[in-house]
Amino acid sequence: EEIFVDTLLLREFVAIVDYGSFENASYELFTTQSSLSKHIRKLETELQVLLFEKQGRNSRLTAAGKDFLPYARRMLLLEEETQIMLQKYQESKGGTVSIAAVPHLGAYHISEILTLFQQQYPDLQIQLSSTSKTTVQQMLTDHSADLAFLRYAPWDDISTFHVIPFADDELCVICPKDHPLAKQDSVRLGALKNEKFLGYRAQSFMHRLTTECCLDAGFNPNVIFVAQRLENVVELVSNKIGIALTMLKPVQYGFSDNTNIKIVRVEPPYKCRVDLCYLKTRKLSGPAMKLIGEVQNYLAQHPDL
Repeated sequence: EEIFVDTLLLREFVAIVDYGSFENASYELFTTQSSLSKHIRKLETELQVLLFEKQGRNSRLTAAGKDFLPYARRMLLLEEETQIMLQKYQESKGGTVSIAAVPHLGAYHISEILTLFQQQYPDLQIQLSSTSKTTVQQMLTDHSADLAFLRYAPWDDISTFHVIPFADDELCVICPKDHPLAKQDSVRLGALKNEKFLGYRAQSFMHRLTTECCLDAGFNPNVIFVAQRLENVVELVSNKIGIALTMLKPVQYGFSDNTNIKIVRVEPPYKCRVDLCYLKTRKLSGPAMKLIGEVQNYLAQHPDL
């Protein structure tokens, strides 16, 4: 009987062995232990053997699992070598590069870079998804995206990614034009402890970033209204509902002509990064490598990005 094995399941099987446990592998692969367990059960069903067995609270390879491991590694290596072989033929006919990115493409010059890339390589197709940080990371991990412009804070673990430095950003305050803060060019975050804040949905990058920074400054922000998008936050600030913490570059890029708000910088600055990333375990295609080259050329011409 022929056996057809999904290479994604093989990668997860090898990751569990390499990282030492289902828990560690799920963390490194940005998935859940339950999903990983379900996938391994599917692999075991396809192979008709048990690969892991329980040992107390942990799992260990069965004899069949130990015997299968080198074959799994060889199959993954063969897949990679096959992709490299086919790549030279695919590139002659064009190709596709899949990119995941944070919102506010214009603010970080991402749209400009992609336009230049398309002009340079008109036969290559770009698949772009602009979405949340969590989804961007997941798209890299499950191979839905070749590359990603990922926004992250200093405490985020990005050890599974190759990182190409791209841009930085920092928190700022936006307030109504007649708010006392509007008379200042900068403010210390601790001085805002008695303010009413417009916040972001729970689990979002901006919710965690703003909350962590406020806690670091010695207070828990008094959030009176939660909004989904930056334009909604700006509109509420314009209507004097409260003040908001947001990233400086998107608000400068999209709302600098809004005369109803004032942008106030935070001192000392609370920084975050927006970098070009890809999975360390992934062999990049020719089109993806060309995009990296385009990004590096752009950075060489715009060193202050």
